[in-house]
Amino acid sequence: MSRVGNAAIKLPSGVSLSRSGEEIKIKGPKGELTSPLPTGIDLKEEDGSVSLSLGKEDADRHLRAMHGTVRALLANCVKGVSDGFVKNLELVGVGYRVSLKGKELTFSLGYSHDV
Repeated sequence: MSRVGNAAIKLPSGVSLSRSGEEIKIKGPKGELTSPLPTGIDLKEEDGSVSLSLGKEDADRHLRAMHGTVRALLANCVKGVSDGFVKNLELVGVGYRVSLKGKELTFSLGYSHDV
C-alpha cells in the first residue's frame, strides 16, 4: 500500500473541491485546475482535508501504483490554486550580472553581447 497515497491533503481557506465523474476540479483564489481520478480510487473530504483510498481490497497493480500519483497530482493542484508556483533562479560565480528591465531579465555571462 502506498504511503504517499494515504497522506491527507489539507485544504487552505478559499479552496474548494468538486468531483464530476473521473475528474476533480479545484478552485481557489489563483484560478481553477482539474486533475484526473481513476475509477477505483475513492475521495473523502472532511474537516478541511482530503484523503484518497483504494476502493476495493483486491486492487490491481496499476491502481495501487496510481494511488500515490493521484494524491501527488491533487496536492500540486491545491498548492497551485492557493499559493501559485514560483521558480527561483540563483547565479553563482564571478563576473555574472543580471539586470531587470521592465519584465525582461538581461544576462551578462561573459559573452561579447548581453543575452
